[in-house]
Amino acid sequence: MKRLSFVRWLALGCFGLVVSCKDVVRPDATGSIALHVIVPSEPASGGPERSPAQPAGHLTSATATATSGSTTKTITLTGGTATSNFTGTITGLAPGSYTVTVQGFVGTEVDYYGQTSGVTVSSGTTATATITFQSFVPTLNAFSPATTWSFRPAANITSVPNATSYIIEVDRSSTFPNPARDTVNSTTGASFVVSDTGTHYVRVRAANTSVPNGGNASATQSVRVTRDLRTSGDSVPAAPNLGFFATTTVTLDSLNIYPAADADWFSVSDCNGDSLILTAQAVRLTPPSRLNSVLLVYNAAGRLVAGNDDGDSTDARVAMLIMLWTSFAIVPAPIGPM
Repeated sequence: MKRLSFVRWLALGCFGLVVSCKDVVRPDATGSIALHVIVPSEPASGGPERSPAQPAGHLTSATATATSGSTTKTITLTGGTATSNFTGTITGLAPGSYTVTVQGFVGTEVDYYGQTSGVTVSSGTTATATITFQSFVPTLNAFSPATTWSFRPAANITSVPNATSYIIEVDRSSTFPNPARDTVNSTTGASFVVSDTGTHYVRVRAANTSVPNGGNASATQSVRVTRDLRTSGDSVPAAPNLGFFATTTVTLDSLNIYPAADADWFSVSDCNGDSLILTAQAVRLTPPSRLNSVLLVYNAAGRLVAGNDDGDSTDARVAMLIMLWTSFAIVPAPIGPM
C-alpha cells in the first residue's frame, strides 16, 4: 500500500509539473507600428525659412515616438536620403491607441516635425502609420520700419503647423552668444522687450510640448531702436522750432526715456489763443506709469518764465522753449507707452 501511494503521488506531481510548464507558454501580448515618413521636396530656390536652399534629403537624422497614456517609446528612423524616405518599426507596444510624433533633425536642431493620432495597436499585429514631415522652421519677416522708438518692437511671424508657441531670441550680436528669450503663444501681436537703444538681432523658433526649447531657428532679422524719432535739441539754443500753432494744444510724441538724463528741447513761435497746453508722451514705460518730466517755458530772450518740475531727477526731461506767448498752461505729461 505504501508503494502504491508513492507511485500515485509521483504521477500527480508530474501531472502538476506539466500543467505549470504549459502555463508559461502564452501568445505574444504586444504589437508594433510600422512607420513610413514622407519628406516633402523643397523648391529649388528654398523657402523663406531656409537660406541657402537645401535638398529634400537635408535632414541628418530622424526619430519617432509612440505615446499612449504613460507609455512612451522612441526609435531612430533609417533612410532619409535624397531618394529615400525615413522608415522604422516601433515594437513591444501594449495594445491601445497611440499618438506618433516624428522629428527630423539638422544636426541637433528639430527642422521638420509630423504627428498623427489614433494609431491602434493590437496583440501580435503590426499597425501602419504614414506621416508627412512638415517644416518646423517659422519665418520672421523683416521689421517695418527697421528703426523704431519702441522698446517693445512688434515681430511679424509666419506660423508653422504643429507649433503651440514661439520663442523669440534677441541679441546685440548676430552670432547670438547670449540671447534673451521671450515666449509668445500666438503670432498675432507678438512682441519682445529690449533694454537699450541700438541695433538688435532677432530670430524665432517654433515650440510645442515635444520640442519645449524650440526647433531650428529662422533667418535673422535686425531692428534698430533709436532714442527719439522726433528730432529734438539738448539745450535752449539747439531747440528745434516747431513753428506757429493755430490751436492751443501741442502734443509731442515719439520720445524715449533713455538715457535717464536725456533732455528733449523744442520751441514754438507763437500760440493763437489765451493759453498754450504742452504735453509730452513717453514710449518706454511698460507697464504704463506717470512720466517724471520737466516742462519749462522760456521767452524770446531765453529767460525762464514758467515751468513745472516734479522733483524727480532720475527720469527723462522734456523742456519747451516758448518764443512768443500771451498766457499759458503747463500740464504733467500723460502716461505711456503710446
